[in-house]
Amino acid sequence: MSTPSQSTLPTTDLGEVVVERPGRTIRAVVEDPSVHVTWSNYAGGQLGSPLHVHHHHADVFFILEGELELTLGESMELFQATAGTLAVIPPNLPHGFANRSDATAEFLNFHAPGSGFLDYLRGHGKEFDQHPPPTTSGLTGLDATVSNIHSRALTRADTVLTDDPRIAISVVNLQPGAEYQARHTGETCMLVVLDGAHLGR
Repeated sequence: MSTPSQSTLPTTDLGEVVVERPGRTIRAVVEDPSVHVTWSNYAGGQLGSPLHVHHHHADVFFILEGELELTLGESMELFQATAGTLAVIPPNLPHGFANRSDATAEFLNFHAPGSGFLDYLRGHGKEFDQHPPPTTSGLTGLDATVSNIHSRALTRADTVLTDDPRIAISVVNLQPGAEYQARHTGETCMLVVLDGAHLGR
């Protein structure tokens, strides 16, 4: 078991560019066995991944700007994920995404555990836990956790989700001068500051 590590994401450089082509940029933000995180910028009309499943890891999207169209479940239910939307997709749930709007979509994507996702994007040819959707999965969009943090009345510490052992996510709203002690049992604890500043200790 690895020990937790501490790192700070530079504000001027989101990390290594792993995909760069017209209308699409993907950068590596975190590469740890427990979680791989990418930052993506998709121009309007950019298609993402067609319907697929992961058998052994959770796939998480957090929309920073614009919107993504998420396709969930074998019945291909459509969800418009606007800025502030957090979508946690458990293993074996068919899903896909695209930016079908006219505006740019910017989002974070978490794979927990990492499962070699970044090497897959780099084209290193290594196996990755991504598979065609089964004919019948028995899972629907209701099996995903989709929540928009901007539409919630956030308390000091508001746990958004999830009971999935691979990843637990909380949204925290702190007043100036307040402190928050993260409580977690896993290997990795990660803070993403959406507004304001964070002084870690």
